[in-house]
Amino acid sequence: MNVSQFHDSLNIASDIGTFVYSPFSGKVTDIRSSFSPGQYKEKSYGNFVSVESTDQNGNKFYLRYTHLNYTLVELGDEIRIGQAIGIAGNTGNATNVPNKHVHILARMKDSNGQDVPTNPEDYFKTLWDSSGNVSSDPCQN
Repeated sequence: MNVSQFHDSLNIASDIGTFVYSPFSGKVTDIRSSFSPGQYKEKSYGNFVSVESTDQNGNKFYLRYTHLNYTLVELGDEIRIGQAIGIAGNTGNATNVPNKHVHILARMKDSNGQDVPTNPEDYFKTLWDSSGNVSSDPCQN
């Protein structure tokens, strides 16, 4: 799996039509499913699913999975680890990009309830090097 980083998000290479699975349990807090597959809109994430989860210290964090062709969950759904939440696609501003991907944003809330961008890699046990290659995979023995 090739991964590239941009600002406060993570792009994970994915073929169109690939299932997107949640690595955490949580609750769907935001969703958009109004885009048709391949529908372009400038400066848009297209279809997305946002999931609120809790880390090992009890802190809530939010991961938003974007550019989906289809969403497989509804607002308010309780999500299990490993549950399919969407199907990778090319909606929003990912229509004409050569490298298809799922764009993941991470946020926490500050004491005023404002979104604070965080590094999505902080929530994954798999780590990537600066070239986007897997450097540590806890699933491999």
